[in-house]
Amino acid sequence: MREKIKDFLAKRGAYYEPSKKKEGEELPYKDKTELDKEAEERSTGIKKGDEALEYFKTRRSIRRFSPEMPDWKIIYNIIDAALHGPLAGNLCNIDIIAIQNKEKIKKISMICAQQSWICEAPIVLAVVRRDTFLLDLYPGEGEKFSIQNAAAATENILMLAHFYGLGACWVESFENEVLHDELGVGSERFVDAIIPLGFAREKPKNVDRRIDDFLYFESFGNRTRPKAPGRGPFTKPF
Repeated sequence: MREKIKDFLAKRGAYYEPSKKKEGEELPYKDKTELDKEAEERSTGIKKGDEALEYFKTRRSIRRFSPEMPDWKIIYNIIDAALHGPLAGNLCNIDIIAIQNKEKIKKISMICAQQSWICEAPIVLAVVRRDTFLLDLYPGEGEKFSIQNAAAATENILMLAHFYGLGACWVESFENEVLHDELGVGSERFVDAIIPLGFAREKPKNVDRRIDDFLYFESFGNRTRPKAPGRGPFTKPF
């Protein structure tokens, strides 16, 4: 079974054999100019990473929206991001349904545990998954991987929406069968998330979580960091 999965993933470009250094082969020489360029790229990467981290830390769930509809170019980009998250087996089993009809959004809000605030959103995205391929490829684990694919897609939607200055909220509380009927989702598919999306009319406070309250080293409960050599600017003291 493992060889079958390996062959399947290799055909889809999702499996890579680790490169092996030949005996006696030396690494290519790099002069000072190349080393300086690599150092500059690393420094730029760190700066970009720090900026991206701020977007992750300032994203909040938004439940109040202005009626203005975001530009469709932005909506398409957000959906594009959803389809390019990490995927088990490199198989995209995700579909997105975009809902603008106000009456349909109102019905969806009632199906979602009567959360009437959803009606304020000018557009709602439904993240839909299909398990079939993954169930065949990963017997016993396909459903878990399928759910994880949908969760990764949802995360990408939320993060890129925040990057564009939009608000969104991940809604999971709904009556499955009723929602499936409302959205016309067949028996082979499952709605995994409802995401109201739009310009925010509220600004919830940021939550400060200390890394050292949640981080362990080598095993759970161990808060002592190994005394391995650091990597210059990559080392972050606690």
